[in-house]
Amino acid sequence: MKHTLIMMAGPASSGKSVFAKIIKDSHDDCVVVSYKQMAKAALVAKEPQHYVDKRYIEVLNNMLETHEYVIADNYNINANERKKIFDNINIDKYNIICVWVETPLNVALKRNAQLDEKWRRSEDSIKQMYKIKVSPQEQEPFKKVIFISEQMNYAIGTDTMEIQNILDTLKAL
Repeated sequence: MKHTLIMMAGPASSGKSVFAKIIKDSHDDCVVVSYKQMAKAALVAKEPQHYVDKRYIEVLNNMLETHEYVIADNYNINANERKKIFDNINIDKYNIICVWVETPLNVALKRNAQLDEKWRRSEDSIKQMYKIKVSPQEQEPFKKVIFISEQMNYAIGTDTMEIQNILDTLKAL
């Protein structure tokens, strides 16, 4: 059986980590590789950004070899960002699923404002993410794409608009 990479995608404060936790908690052999956590650790250790980028890919590859499900929890907000991962893993070896989380800009800004100031992003950086975001494209190597709009309790690719069924779909990946 192929191992599965679940790529979370969406701007900062869109809810990706919340949905990643739901997936992780519903699968026995599942780990979350959080770019944000690695970046925080590097910041505290005063390590350069390029170290985080390299380490993130290394950890993803290692976890894909040893776990049935690996969640890549990062922004992955456009094809160029996602390509950085695709170019550094064996895409033919894994099932790759994208979970695109769509959240209105005003909601993301409000959530961001509630974060500890040390970890908060600037409003301009979040607004820029919304300008450059591009949902998954047909030519990308996704076996399945789930679009979630939590504000509307809706997921494209499901037969309902009820949030519980969306959560059930994520749990059944």
